[in-house]
Amino acid sequence: MNKLTMTAVVAAALGVAAALGAAPAARADDCTEYAMITIDNPTSGSLHYQFKWGDGAWKSVTVKPGHYVNHYVPLDEDGCAPTPRVRFDSVLGDGEVTYREYKLDFYASRTRGYHQGKVYLFEVSRCGCYLDLKAKR
Repeated sequence: MNKLTMTAVVAAALGVAAALGAAPAARADDCTEYAMITIDNPTSGSLHYQFKWGDGAWKSVTVKPGHYVNHYVPLDEDGCAPTPRVRFDSVLGDGEVTYREYKLDFYASRTRGYHQGKVYLFEVSRCGCYLDLKAKR
């Protein structure tokens, strides 16, 4: 084999090796699992709440009537994620903030769409005075 042919063979082998080496990384991204929660607002008004993962900062969220918000973080190599927490004003229309706070459960999911994680629904009491959050069964 002459020098030019040997160079072409080595270059081709390196190209195949590089292509093979890149394939698992692309598949690994597709297999990422997430801690997943969906917060659904089936009420007739926009609702405001705060959400955080673990010791992170509270983030304010508004969910419009009939809409939902997905919250997710990648799971670590042990399949764990920080504890999700939610808080919201549970007494409506009194001009004060009376927080109700919950630690939530999540489901592991490879996709981040509705019903892929644990679903929670806001509920307004019959009198329209109180707001709560319940897990959808």
